[in-house]
Amino acid sequence: VDLDEDALVHARSNAAINAVDVGFVHADVFRFLKDLREKEHPYNVLVIDPPKLARRSSELEKARHTLIDLNRHALAAARPDSIVVSCCCAGLISVGEFLELVEKSARRVRRAFQILEVRGAGMDHPVSPDFPEGRYLTVLVGVVRGKP
Repeated sequence: VDLDEDALVHARSNAAINAVDVGFVHADVFRFLKDLREKEHPYNVLVIDPPKLARRSSELEKARHTLIDLNRHALAAARPDSIVVSCCCAGLISVGEFLELVEKSARRVRRAFQILEVRGAGMDHPVSPDFPEGRYLTVLVGVVRGKP
């Protein structure tokens, strides 16, 4: 699901190159997740991977609210015992803070989010101790518990 048609063109191309069957939807993800929540759906996995939401500290507050809203909608729409993969690629938001934002999202929709794994960028993206913002990617893999 993406609002950016160019992103979907590239995604379709990558899916074809890799011979995988993926469905693509051109839509606003917030509307899509709201609609998904209101009906029975077949998805056992939801991957939430927004673009970089904060390039500078002045954008952090808006980024935090967007991450909470996005995860809140995803966790509300997820089927019980399904997997949610939630990503954050803003180096200004630490792993700990992202964990707190997703936990806050889960509390708001009265769902438990059991984290199975916390990941980041691969070894080909080393992080310098004097530039912690280089640790730009956080990926949470978890299971949603409880009824929506």
